[in-house]
Amino acid sequence: MAIFNVHAGHNRIVPGARGHLDEVQEDRIVKNKLIQLLRAAGHIVYDCTDDVGRTQNANLYNIVTKCNQHRVDLDISIHLNSYNGQAHGVEVLNYDTRTDSIANRIAGKIASTLGIKNRGLKYRPELYVLKNTKSKAILIECCFVDSQEDYDAWGGNICAGAIADALIDYYGSSSNRTTNGNKSIREIAEEVKNGNWGNGRERKRRLQAAGYDYAAVQKEVNRISK
Repeated sequence: MAIFNVHAGHNRIVPGARGHLDEVQEDRIVKNKLIQLLRAAGHIVYDCTDDVGRTQNANLYNIVTKCNQHRVDLDISIHLNSYNGQAHGVEVLNYDTRTDSIANRIAGKIASTLGIKNRGLKYRPELYVLKNTKSKAILIECCFVDSQEDYDAWGGNICAGAIADALIDYYGSSSNRTTNGNKSIREIAEEVKNGNWGNGRERKRRLQAAGYDYAAVQKEVNRISK
């Protein structure tokens, strides 16, 4: 199981690219479906999208501030690209080589699923989100909004499914759900760490009464507290 920050770029006040597709509309479709799919696979996902920033700088600052509130395995920024009506395909932007493997997987999966060009990964360490998030981060340019070819192939939910498949292939899916299907061991461990379940024998009693494996939860608490 992994922990992710996911956000869609821009907002209605600070609009993104527009062409055959509207970036702000489509990146939120992708973001919402991706979060749904990752959570269904047992991962923890925080939505760090900003809808209130009134300038580009405020929008970016708000996103990064939200992202840096969580210690995660990967920050994922969802965008759609634009150029001159001739460029097309998917590309994934990296800060450095640490995210090469997952970036290549995502680009390849989107390209093969949608049937669009795979432009691969590119290094853009100057980009605000990639530069200022504390965790590893990638920025996915899912397609070009001004490309007729990409528009004809586009499906926001399909794109989200491709991203989710790549992430789940890389990070795995969680099988440590409780029998009542409520929360993963990692989620409960975070709550324990935050003091939500009490201490000592009282914590053990409450966790077991709720159907959780106390030893597994405590082991995860110890791991994330290091």
